[in-house]
Amino acid sequence: MKTLTIFSAMLISFAVSAQDYKPLKVNISAGKAQISGKSEGGFLVSVEPRYGKSNYFDLGLRLEAAGAQRLLQINGQQQKSEAKFFGSGLLTGNFYLTGAGLRPYIGAGVGLYQFGRVTFGDIPESERVDFDPSTRFGGMIRAGLKLGHINAAVEYNMVSASKYTINGDPLKATNNYVGFKIGLDLGGGKK
Repeated sequence: MKTLTIFSAMLISFAVSAQDYKPLKVNISAGKAQISGKSEGGFLVSVEPRYGKSNYFDLGLRLEAAGAQRLLQINGQQQKSEAKFFGSGLLTGNFYLTGAGLRPYIGAGVGLYQFGRVTFGDIPESERVDFDPSTRFGGMIRAGLKLGHINAAVEYNMVSASKYTINGDPLKATNNYVGFKIGLDLGGGKK
């Protein structure tokens, strides 16, 4: 209980401390998307408007488009899909560990992921598997570094797998992915 009280007091002190940074900023980032498993990596772009509640905490809305292969498991074997785009819209929060200079941070987000139609398999066309578009709820955790207006982060996106049954065979497509990105904050900065 003592630890919870100390942690709560620290959070409140960060929230009421004087703010040295302009609160509004927009992060624009690009990088690599890697689906969990042995797929080839793709790329991603994102835009994330953020509002700084204090020097230590930002709230944001991340809009991201990623293009990569997905993996399908058929009877324990993996098939690669054609590379396709998928998108997400997440409410995010970042907690900065320092108030100035090189600013490491951790963050998280929750929201919706949209996957378009995708075809799996290097097999004859009559045996190919097509998954229809779907929307799934998911979450993201991140760790990053910020120096001035430059921002670099690693994000792990957790989205439930797409599951189908075709001819009695259970099929599962992996939707989790890691994003490696570097970007620029427009706005914000020191007052």
